[in-house]
Amino acid sequence: MNSAKKILILQSTLEFVGGAELVVLSLAKNLTQKAYQVRVASCQIAPFFIKEFKQYNIEYINLPQPGGRINEWYWYYIALRLAPSLRWADLVNTHNFPSNIWLLYAQRLCISHPPILWTCHEAPRNVFKRVLNEHYANSSLTNANFYTDHPDTMNWIQRTELKATKLSGAILCNSLYSFHKTREIYGQTTDYHWYATDPNIITEQNSGIDADNFFKPAAPYFIVISRLENEKNVPNVIRAFSIFKRYTPNPAQLVILGKGREEIPCKNLIRELHLQNDVQMIPFAPNTAKQQLLKNAITLIYLSLDEPLGLVPLEAALLGVPTIATNHGGPAETVQHQITGLCVDPLDIHAIAKTLNDCLTQPEAMRHMGKAAQRWVNDQYSFTRFFDWYLEHCHQLMKARS
Repeated sequence: MNSAKKILILQSTLEFVGGAELVVLSLAKNLTQKAYQVRVASCQIAPFFIKEFKQYNIEYINLPQPGGRINEWYWYYIALRLAPSLRWADLVNTHNFPSNIWLLYAQRLCISHPPILWTCHEAPRNVFKRVLNEHYANSSLTNANFYTDHPDTMNWIQRTELKATKLSGAILCNSLYSFHKTREIYGQTTDYHWYATDPNIITEQNSGIDADNFFKPAAPYFIVISRLENEKNVPNVIRAFSIFKRYTPNPAQLVILGKGREEIPCKNLIRELHLQNDVQMIPFAPNTAKQQLLKNAITLIYLSLDEPLGLVPLEAALLGVPTIATNHGGPAETVQHQITGLCVDPLDIHAIAKTLNDCLTQPEAMRHMGKAAQRWVNDQYSFTRFFDWYLEHCHQLMKARS
């Protein structure tokens, strides 16, 4: 039965190797191994994903990236590119905005279209600011290609987004937080399951780097692993670390692993606070070095604003490392306060600084939390369980159509 089933996966971009992108790769790979025919369409597909798609015989369509602001003609062009795949597929699985809008335009070019399963990692923040940016003071995402602040355009995008959503036979969310936010925005029945990525997918992108001789901090350290974007709240972590350093006599460092649009502002802030010897920024680490850095850290710091889930705390938990997490959104579900980590207000830099000091001065408590985190994630965040749940929704939609 499965050998005849064809699934088209749409993701807005695969430019970065992030949480949502790895979920897409995990689904495509495991569907292929279950004898489904899989085709992935996305913009700016990074070489890492192209290599993985070729390795697992996954078809892919590298769509052109639009320049600057939203352009309806671009969406029609994407629709023309997608229409043949829409006629080919037995099911379409859309992921992040605006891939669901691409589908709305593409289905207008077809007499009929297959059932649609929308995997909603996160509704577009700049389109639904009131609901999704509760804690995000500056809701303008820097240089975001798909967003605009013009009121008329924003209203049009909202209407188009709501129309696109009505095409979906089911909406799958990645946390209880996302479940409630999605229902508030779209008013449609949804289901949720905590996401997990396939642990067998290794994100090693540069095997030429010697992981054994990679950067090793000279003192006990906290680690941030994140894209450097506004909503990831890394500047507040740096400010809190500066306060923490003022009143602790113990040596400690902060390692920031990641890159993005906010990299230069973060470097400027480090210089402004005279933290050049205490904060190390690393744009990239091979997977083995990343795992080693994470495993040896005092804690992971993950203080994103209005984060729907966040997979990095789950990676840390698998290694027995506790997390200092945001006290709202998805991380407040994946991190159990004072059991598997500590939850704190991400906008209160003094509270963050105190939490850093508590973690540094209570190593035994951190070890207990790390062990509890490992038990928790192994019990609750199984990729097999997540994939079975996803497949069940696929089967239900394809069965209803047939």
